[in-house]
Amino acid sequence: MTIRSFALYAAGDDRTQAREFAAFRLLAKPLGETQYTLELFKFEPTHPYRFQNAQEFALVSSDVKPTTAREFRAEFTSRRGFPPIGPRIYELDGFETFRGTKATIRVSEVNVCWSTASGVRYLLEFTTDIQDEAWTALGDPIIGNGEVSCISDKVLAGAPQRYYRIRPID
Repeated sequence: MTIRSFALYAAGDDRTQAREFAAFRLLAKPLGETQYTLELFKFEPTHPYRFQNAQEFALVSSDVKPTTAREFRAEFTSRRGFPPIGPRIYELDGFETFRGTKATIRVSEVNVCWSTASGVRYLLEFTTDIQDEAWTALGDPIIGNGEVSCISDKVLAGAPQRYYRIRPID
């Protein structure tokens, strides 16, 4: 059998995270060999788990280097400090076709820039609900000098999306 991708479905205990594992390795025993010498994938999840698809408990899926073998092996390492009751694995599927890896992007900073008119005061504001009429100032007003002005806004992980506006206040 040839594996080109896999998907792992697992869960932990909601409160204690006791059934979560510390590491997962997908191994293969090449044709003609007696040992599992090929490591196809290694994964160390965050705790509590951060799922690729929480509704299906899809913890991780990925393409791997195409590997033909008679036997494959999944190894799970228990988390330290938790009773050895084993991970809660629902399903591990191997596929002969590439399924495509799922990429994510996390923005950590937004740079808002605008052209200014000399002597005009500008205020950068944001809101998390574009329908809401309440806007919050991001910093102090900036006095234009006829050039481009910029303000940076740090984006915290998990923070709601922000909408920005620049308005002259004179």
